[in-house]
Amino acid sequence: MPMRGDLIRNIIEIPATTLIPPLQEPTNHLPIQYDSPMLEKSLDLPTNERVIEKQAVNMLRIRRKKMKKHKRKKLRKKMKFVLEKVRLKRRQRTEKLFQAELIAKIKEAEAFDAKEYVNEKLSILNKKILPRTFRGEILPAEMIKQFLDEKRARKEAKRNKLRLTL
Repeated sequence: MPMRGDLIRNIIEIPATTLIPPLQEPTNHLPIQYDSPMLEKSLDLPTNERVIEKQAVNMLRIRRKKMKKHKRKKLRKKMKFVLEKVRLKRRQRTEKLFQAELIAKIKEAEAFDAKEYVNEKLSILNKKILPRTFRGEILPAEMIKQFLDEKRARKEAKRNKLRLTL
């Protein structure tokens, strides 16, 4: 039987924790409460090396992906000549459109007449533009033309005035 002195020596005391807040008198307004500090020591459970994680979801996803790839390859192999025919038709259609465009450009180039083009541009450049107003007044084109001709005639008469030469 253990003696009374042995019992006192074998008592294990609970370690003091810093998490218990001290008692305080209540106040009118609540003070700001801060989170208590975390303990620096953390406990980790022992790991069992024989435990293998099974990721069935990932396995199913990978399997589904492989099956889709397999089906795609199988479909391409089955439809090889049909798809080639579709591609050929598409190429022929684009080639036909391209040829039609080229022929249209060639016809346009053959129909081009250089003399006619130059005469057209020169007529645009040589065309006299009548102003819409004469001395700030909007008048009909005939009257403006008449006034401009009179003004030009006066200038010519002034320039060609008879002068005595020695």
